[in-house]
Amino acid sequence: MRRILKVVSLILFMTSLCPYYSDASTKNTIAVVDFTNNAGYSSPSQIERVASDIFSVLLANTGKFRVLERNKVDSVIRELRFNKTELVDPKKAVKMGKLLGAQYIATGSIMEMGTDVKTFSGYGVTTKNINYTVAIEIRIIDAERGEIIYGEMTSDSTTVRQTQNLSTDQGEEIYKKLLKNALSKSVDKLMDSFSGRSQRKSLTRGNQKIYIMSTPEGADIEINGAFVGNTPYEATLSEGVHKIKLSKSGYSTWEKNVRVSDGMQIKATLISEGFQQK
Repeated sequence: MRRILKVVSLILFMTSLCPYYSDASTKNTIAVVDFTNNAGYSSPSQIERVASDIFSVLLANTGKFRVLERNKVDSVIRELRFNKTELVDPKKAVKMGKLLGAQYIATGSIMEMGTDVKTFSGYGVTTKNINYTVAIEIRIIDAERGEIIYGEMTSDSTTVRQTQNLSTDQGEEIYKKLLKNALSKSVDKLMDSFSGRSQRKSLTRGNQKIYIMSTPEGADIEINGAFVGNTPYEATLSEGVHKIKLSKSGYSTWEKNVRVSDGMQIKATLISEGFQQK
């Protein structure tokens, strides 16, 4: 009888552990790579790595993802000899995903990071209102299919009143706080898209087919910092804002942030540098 009770107790104990193991097995493995800095902001703390670290922590805190350690991800990137532009290439993500054992590759871009200063003077006192703004875009790539399945741009801002010089260190801390706030918004939207009520929508977000043309033809195309081909070109992108850059030797560079939609045609006229000089 005592032996039977021990067996029953063991079964109950193992059963109690099942939810834990079941929950762990349902987590998707995701690798977060360094963000690209398209804002032109020079940071002593390597703001791109700060952004990816914050993003990793926020994803892990959702309890829905198993986030791979940075050292492991960096090791595979070195092994594959990928540069920063290749990290956002969906086709390269397949190779990276296989080596890492990751279902998803997450990355992003810092699109804007700057200030707008308004000065007021009165009664012998000069006051500055400094508006700090950060805008970021995140992308989730299905590492098995090599497709961008999610893309979103978010931003955050704050105004600081200054009556004396604000040091660079303080400004850096403000940017980091705004970066965290913007990334928190992104993760909230990401989780909403991955939820059951939005699942169908999220699976179609990578199906925005656009056509990129230029005069003259043959211009190099970069999308979100990654070279993808030459004009004329057909691209499939996630819904949202993407940075599209066209360049050709002897011509001025065409560059815009574009909110894409299915069937959109982008026609850019590149101006000859010789014509500009005249």
